[in-house]
Amino acid sequence: MVAISPFLSEILKRRGIIQPEEQIRFLHADLSYLTPPFLIPQMEKACLRLLKAVERREKVFIYGDGDVDGLCSVALLWRLTEALELPCDFYLTHRLEEFEIAESLMENLASEGYTLLLVADCGTSSWQALEKAASLGMDVIILDHHLCGRADLPRQHIYLNPSMCDWPEGSRNLSSAGISFMFLQGMEALTPGLREKATCDLVELAGLGILGDGVVLKGDNRILVKEGLRRLTTTRVPGLRYFLENSGIAGEIKCRDVTFKINPRLNAPGRFGRPEVALKILLENREQDLPGLWRDIEEYDRKRSTIVVRAMKMLNQEPETNQLVVMRDFPPGLCGIIASRLVEKTGRPVLVCSRTGERIRGSGRSAGGFDLYWRLWKYREKFISFGGHSRAIGFTFAAECLEEIEEIWKEAISDFQPSTSLLVPEATVRLKELTAETVAELSLLEPCGPGNPRPLFLEPEVTIQEIFFKGKNRLQFWVGTESSYFQCFLEKKEDSDKIIPGKSVGLVYTPRISEATTLRKLWLDVKMVVPEKNKYSS
Repeated sequence: MVAISPFLSEILKRRGIIQPEEQIRFLHADLSYLTPPFLIPQMEKACLRLLKAVERREKVFIYGDGDVDGLCSVALLWRLTEALELPCDFYLTHRLEEFEIAESLMENLASEGYTLLLVADCGTSSWQALEKAASLGMDVIILDHHLCGRADLPRQHIYLNPSMCDWPEGSRNLSSAGISFMFLQGMEALTPGLREKATCDLVELAGLGILGDGVVLKGDNRILVKEGLRRLTTTRVPGLRYFLENSGIAGEIKCRDVTFKINPRLNAPGRFGRPEVALKILLENREQDLPGLWRDIEEYDRKRSTIVVRAMKMLNQEPETNQLVVMRDFPPGLCGIIASRLVEKTGRPVLVCSRTGERIRGSGRSAGGFDLYWRLWKYREKFISFGGHSRAIGFTFAAECLEEIEEIWKEAISDFQPSTSLLVPEATVRLKELTAETVAELSLLEPCGPGNPRPLFLEPEVTIQEIFFKGKNRLQFWVGTESSYFQCFLEKKEDSDKIIPGKSVGLVYTPRISEATTLRKLWLDVKMVVPEKNKYSS
């Protein structure tokens, strides 16, 4: 049995992981610990339907969302159909289109001889298109995690969606890329010779998709991300290798490398109606074509960054009202980014919309435990299209309904209470107790994110020694104990005035180890400065 220190064991217990065997599984689980695919409802049925398509040489069409989760799902499904030697084509929806699948698409596909449609990261709320497909004799397999407000979806189709029925505990929070990976595992188990084609060796694509959607990093999600990050360094996807080489990513790849350097670039083309550009770099095997695709992606990413900076500068000058923002002729694909930035700034749920002509399209982002989807679901008939989950939604409505939607939004958030609580540390850990070995062991908690945050500790009293650097958004200073000094970094501007040399303060912090050199250097990522002694009493 792998030994776990009492220090780390206590942290896991506070997170509800009590038994020693549970703790070892959480810290060290690999792909062999994933939920067996055929324990997932309708998974075996979905795999048998695709095998039937292989036997009959049916024409298969893949339809997916154009964000990172959808891109990675479609890439996995495309690699699968390639390995199965199935005739296949694909289409990616994007942020300049409606969120629902069009009924006309089903008619067009049926007229072209397609009999099976694989839908990734969307489709659950497209009940009219699903009914049309059923009436035309087409079967649909939906691999999605978005919420469904209807119980009367056509029973002819197959729904791999954890929000629609009770899935095994470890798989309940899977994103669509994770569901697609499980689908590949199921197909590999049922298809002789498929394992040798290594279709399931693309776990890095599942990891990117999961991180792109910000789902809970527990259970299967945690395993797929952990293994996916490890595999990224040796990925056999030429486009991903090119990404790493040109994004300044070297050595061990962390979640933040994906979150800040890879996924924003993959998302960028779709925000301007060209998600196929990003998909091509994930599917392209010809090395000579990668530089051109990379240049296109970089151009879209620079454009995204410029527009977002300009928009935030404008919005920061306006008074905060009910957090429903409408901008005329703003790129609809960037509404979600602006909404997320405003949530970070205000701590409140936000809707951000773009008006073009007589239609308004937008995205919403939640805050705290506010369930954005169900709060607005009862008003769904006021929208032309509406879909999403508890933390994020997309919608379209007629411009003439703007005042009504504003009133609906005011009512929906009328009882929202912003969080005013202090950050809660997991334990009091004096700086004199920290060692490089202790902090290194905390890395076993990675990957950290929603549902598995970085550990926060409290140092109740320490003396500020020196301010080393003070910038607009970042403060670097030193604190001292009886036996050692620690370098600290603080990005919380409202706390910077509390940092005064010679003053004793409390710190809420996450300990880190410097990765810049071969020397193991401890430093503190300070999240809050507590001026009053013993403000956090145990």
